[in-house]
Amino acid sequence: MDKSYSDNISEVIRNFLIKNKWQYVFDQATGIYGFDVFLADADKTIRYMVDVRRNTYTVIANFSFKDNENYCSDNRLSEFTNLVNEDLSTGNFYINHKNKEICYKLTHDLRKVSLEVDDVEQKIYYAAAKLQHYSTGYEAVLNGAEPTDSLAECRQKLVNRVFNNIIRKKE
Repeated sequence: MDKSYSDNISEVIRNFLIKNKWQYVFDQATGIYGFDVFLADADKTIRYMVDVRRNTYTVIANFSFKDNENYCSDNRLSEFTNLVNEDLSTGNFYINHKNKEICYKLTHDLRKVSLEVDDVEQKIYYAAAKLQHYSTGYEAVLNGAEPTDSLAECRQKLVNRVFNNIIRKKE
C-alpha cells in the first residue's frame, strides 16, 4: 500500500519539533503528528495534530472547555465561531461538541512552494496565536456574553496590542 503522505514534508515537521525539543508522537501509517503546548498567558494547553499529506499539511490546534461548567452546545458558540471566521483571512475555527473543544484549522498547500522549518514554525505559532487571541471571546460567550460583544472585545484587544507594539518601537 502506498503511503498517503510525503516523507519530505514529514521530515521538515519532525526537524521543527526536534529543534524546539517538543515531545511528540507520530503515526507512520497515517502521517499524523500529535503534541501539546502549554500557553501560560491563557492558562490552557493546546493540543496539536499535524496531518501530513502528499502536497499539503494541515495544522489543527485545539483546546478544551471540559472544565467549564457553563459549556453548552447552544447557538451562541456557533454564532461567535461564524463571526470569528468572517474576520479571518487564513484558516478557520470549528467546534468539536463531542470533545467540548474549540479547534483552529490551517492548511498549507505546497504544490507551488518549497517548505522550510521556518514555515512550519510560523504555521504552528500562528495557530496558537489565533487560539490564544479568541479564547477570551469563547470564554466570555460560555459565561453568558453576547457573541457580537465578545468579538468586539477580541478586536479591541488586537488593536491595543498592535498600538502598544508601535509605541514601544518608537521609544
